[in-house]
Formats: sequence, structure tokens, C-alpha cells
Amino acid sequence: MTPSYLAGIMDGEGAIMLPRTGKYKLQGMYTSFCLKIQIANTNLELLSSICSAYGGMIRKQPNPKNKNWKQGYMVTWFGKDAKRILDIVYPELIVKRKVADLAYKYLSFIKENPPSCGDGVKPRGRGRSFEQVVELNKIAADVKCTNKRGVA
Repeated sequence: MTPSYLAGIMDGEGAIMLPRTGKYKLQGMYTSFCLKIQIANTNLELLSSICSAYGGMIRKQPNPKNKNWKQGYMVTWFGKDAKRILDIVYPELIVKRKVADLAYKYLSFIKENPPSCGDGVKPRGRGRSFEQVVELNKIAADVKCTNKRGVA
């Protein structure tokens, strides 16, 4: 499976997301997010082929609500694995290019602004300034808005 083929599947069946992680909030805003890439399809053979070539974890989607619908599956990558997939498909993305740009903006931001308690400890989800939390939430909201269904 070529990177171009994976990018095409990603454009049609994929999602690039920044779900929040953890429960920590600063002034009502979540302080931690994680890059997540997902491809959903009813063809398990296709998703198995993707996993064989690029890794990832396949999960069965909840049972279809309509008896005429096929069972769905999804392959998922998180964090560093998601960045690796993003690096592979980015040059060929068309539909998902804008949200991929936002994902890179997020990755750049967290690399340049690691959380810190001031004592060298890197806490999970805490240790960010208010300004950093505002920017993280803005990027996550932009990703969510870009992924929204409907007419653009």
C-alpha cells in the first residue's frame, strides 16, 4: 500500500482530531490534548492491509443502528504514531490538508511549550500557563470546526 493510496483513503474515510486527554482544567479550559488519526470503513480487509503496512489498532465500531448497514471498523493512531502517519500522508492530502496543517500547528506548539512545574518534572496535563492553555484550546476548537460536517 503506497503513501498516496493511504492519503486518498485518509481524505475520503479518515479523520484528524485533537481530543482532550485528562480531566484537568484551568479556568474552565482543558489543559491537555492528543493527536489522533482514524480511518473508518466497513471493509475489514482494507483496514487490516493498512495496519500491516503502517501499524495502528483496529477496533470494531458499535453495532449499526440500521439492520441494513454493514458492520464498521476503524484503525486508529495516537500521539507519535499519529504524527508518523501524518508525515506519510501529508504531501498527498487534498481534502484533509487544512486540518493536517492545524495538527502540525498543535505539534509545533506543544514542542515549543512543554508543560513544566518549574522543578524539572513534566506533569501530564498540568504545568501550562493560562496563555498556553488558551492557545491549545483555540487550536483544538479550530480542528473541531474544520472537521464539522455540513456545508462549508
